[in-house]
Amino acid sequence: MELIARNVQRALDAQFARCESDRSCAAAYPTLRSDFAALMTRLTERPVTVTAADGASVTVNADALAMATHISLLTDKSISQLPYLIHLASLGRWDDLLRAANAAPQGDTFGLAMSIVIRCAEPWARFEPSAVARNAPTSFDTPLQMKWATIQSAACPYVPQGVTAAIDAQPVRSDAPVLFLVGGADPQDPIENVADATVLFPHSGFVVAPGHGHGVAQFGCMGTIVSAFVRAASVAGLDTSCVAHGGVPLTPFRLPSPAGP
Repeated sequence: MELIARNVQRALDAQFARCESDRSCAAAYPTLRSDFAALMTRLTERPVTVTAADGASVTVNADALAMATHISLLTDKSISQLPYLIHLASLGRWDDLLRAANAAPQGDTFGLAMSIVIRCAEPWARFEPSAVARNAPTSFDTPLQMKWATIQSAACPYVPQGVTAAIDAQPVRSDAPVLFLVGGADPQDPIENVADATVLFPHSGFVVAPGHGHGVAQFGCMGTIVSAFVRAASVAGLDTSCVAHGGVPLTPFRLPSPAGP
């Protein structure tokens, strides 16, 4: 939890770099990084009030942009839309940004009592505001994650204390074969989160899908790799060469239409 802001920033930087290296994307969005930074500054200083599709009046602020960006970085389909979303927002067109922000599951569940009880009781959900700030002092997502962390810290003394086994936080060790599938630009669980997994799982291996976000087993040749791993019950000799040869393709970035945004 305390690394999310750092990981989300890394994922966004990876997609900016990907757009810059793609001739069509770079031509369509030549100022993508600066446009995003300007939007963050603008919405931090002067949130805007817009009329949503249902007629409701909605305030768009930096938190909404951060949430929409985080959610957009999760899947291949939404990643492909992200430069276009930023482009529209920079033109003052907020509908796509609002839809992306409203798709956020965390915003729907974070305040539920059961969610708070679980997060306050279990070591994996440690969420200290000071740690969030220390781990990602310059991430665009830090202010939003700090707010979530502050909410959790304030709520924990007032919720029932869950029963957690003393060994709950101890790492699991196993000789069972494990295959880790990781998106190369995962905003939540990047390769850094499991980089030392072979210490705990000596018979494990990794497959990284370049440029992909969170959850990659269903893309390209990843299914073939998983099937081979299951049949062999081992990572030894597992052929993952298809990944390096374009076997896990990315959806191209969406470009503006010739008629306009």
